[in-house]
Amino acid sequence: MLRPKSHGLLAFVLVIQIAACGPAGQLTPEGAVPPEGGLLPPESEFPRLVPEPATEEAQPLTPTVVGHAWLIDPSPAADLWYHGLAVLGVTGQGPLSFYSDEYVRAIRAEKERAGVFPTQLDSLDSDLAAQIAGDDALRLFHFVPLYYHGIQPERLLAALDAVARRNSGDPALSGRDIRYGSALMFQTVERGDQRRALGTFVRALQDEWEVFYRAYWNRHRADREARFDALRARWADLEADLADFLRRHHLQRGTLIPSPPLGGEGRLVAGEATDRFGTLVAVRMPLEGQDVQIPLYSAVKELCFELLDRVIGCAGSEEVETRRAHAAVRCGAQVLAFHSPALVVGYRRFFLDAAGRDISQGTTVAQFEAAYPLDRDVVLVLMEEVRRR
Repeated sequence: MLRPKSHGLLAFVLVIQIAACGPAGQLTPEGAVPPEGGLLPPESEFPRLVPEPATEEAQPLTPTVVGHAWLIDPSPAADLWYHGLAVLGVTGQGPLSFYSDEYVRAIRAEKERAGVFPTQLDSLDSDLAAQIAGDDALRLFHFVPLYYHGIQPERLLAALDAVARRNSGDPALSGRDIRYGSALMFQTVERGDQRRALGTFVRALQDEWEVFYRAYWNRHRADREARFDALRARWADLEADLADFLRRHHLQRGTLIPSPPLGGEGRLVAGEATDRFGTLVAVRMPLEGQDVQIPLYSAVKELCFELLDRVIGCAGSEEVETRRAHAAVRCGAQVLAFHSPALVVGYRRFFLDAAGRDISQGTTVAQFEAAYPLDRDVVLVLMEEVRRR
């Protein structure tokens, strides 16, 4: 999992601190303090990102929640952004893939059938992928859609283009739903080479949206809506099963963002119950013909990290990062075994496959535990925590 634990803008000052409280690649600025002079640039340099009185027009629309407190919210902006990172070939550390190779192959076939391959995105230099993967600050790219959730692709790209150009007065940066993410990006993507990387990627995505992805996203809308309806019904049942677990770990409200380009590794930004979207969790959305419950498996694993902060701790050594990565997967299996046992076999199958294991001969508990080894004392503590009511 990638998880910058953010409970507000000031908590994200040291966004480039990597893996201090999570598995490989996790961003964790928790406990950071603002640098001298404050978090944001002076108001004269950053006028449109300084909070201003809310107007009636600027008030966010709160999604209607009926019967449960978690939403499943499709996002074309998240899909486009993660599509770009997947096609570019950005990788990350840890036992699980950040992006789906199967998705990338399917997209290339779609482009070839449409006669648009290669696009500008396909033609980007592989050095850009290596730069994003290797630069601590640019690892924030994996979270960008979560900090701009609820806006359309055109507004996302326009805002990020302004950030890349360091144009804080650009009208694209106005609006309460833009301000937080843009302030974070201004603070994090500071050096010239980082801003050039952002600008190059954003311009390629703008072209991708116009040349291919908007039509592709709209063409699959009906199928997507049907699969989201099926997923919502299954999540409602699982949410009811997990009610005690969610309550104990202060996860009663949040938003799942299933996105097809994602791999086995999810993204989580912890939020408060009073936040517009609560805790945001981006997870893999299965392709046509795959298990529709894959997002449920990923979500349960991601939510386990709130528990692991206490059980394993937040040290950033490679050994601890590996333990946390394995513990999250094992914890998810324990959560389902105790609260929703009908999903356990599918969960094991998904994470065995995600780890590159051969599942054709079965998905036994022994195979699963061998793929994600964990000290017995940690297993017992997790079991106790999961079963506590």
